[in-house]
Amino acid sequence: MADLADPLVLDFVEWIAREPRLYSDVIATWRTSCPRLTPKGLKPNPDSIWQGTFYGSICMGLMLMTGVSGPLMDTFFLGGNFDRRGIVATKATCQVASHFVKLIYFGGIIDQAATLDPVLAGVAIVASMTGTTLARRILEAMTDLQFRTWAGRLITTVASYYIIYGSWLLLVRSNALAF
Repeated sequence: MADLADPLVLDFVEWIAREPRLYSDVIATWRTSCPRLTPKGLKPNPDSIWQGTFYGSICMGLMLMTGVSGPLMDTFFLGGNFDRRGIVATKATCQVASHFVKLIYFGGIIDQAATLDPVLAGVAIVASMTGTTLARRILEAMTDLQFRTWAGRLITTVASYYIIYGSWLLLVRSNALAF
């Protein structure tokens, strides 16, 4: 894996150095691809208090800056020795806590934070409950190995989408500036 990952990491560094990049673009690219490219000896370990603090800080920063930290958090918890239920439960707890912090943070700086459409809130709650109920059946039908395999594929798919979409935007933006 390290031999395969080295060119990808070098491409990432070269992409950054090629021209000035927005901080958000660099972070979005890193959080979706680079955690999967780390050497085996440096893989995330959720049992380490130091790595938990480090990844937790990065995830919370990403959550507050970009609103998303799922791919990095998934990669972190997949690096541990948890079973599939433990991974899902731990990630869900972290997501609830981070969304709560985000609500408090943005609720304090936005005047209209208290104005929430009750219909939209109801739809969100029903969608969340439906997704959780349906996902439980799928989770119970999988083995731990199948869960890790499919989670890795899903993270790779999301990361690939962001890289392709970001590249397309850069290409379109570059061509638009050329005219």
